[in-house]
Amino acid sequence: MAFTAEVLSAGQGGGHAVAVPKEVAAAFSSKRPQVLAHVNGVEYRSRLMVYGGQSYLGLRKDLLRQLQVGAGDEVQINSPRIVRSGSLWNRPSSLRRLPRI
Repeated sequence: MAFTAEVLSAGQGGGHAVAVPKEVAAAFSSKRPQVLAHVNGVEYRSRLMVYGGQSYLGLRKDLLRQLQVGAGDEVQINSPRIVRSGSLWNRPSSLRRLPRI
């Protein structure tokens, strides 16, 4: 599965996301799965979210900076797939030292 989508902004102070096509979202067994995808070739882990019946993939600011894209730009999303429960939080060792809240 692959799709191209426009980076959307939630407005001042809000985050950024891309709308996930319904046929892609329908391939997952839940509405909010943890997913692993490649955004413009960069591996990215997140969770789908649903607002008003539309599924979205949230994009963190650090990813947008790395890709040098912003609201209104198009990105290529490749191979979104479910990540086994719990494995989404496997982070680099530098972040594993942070306390869990």
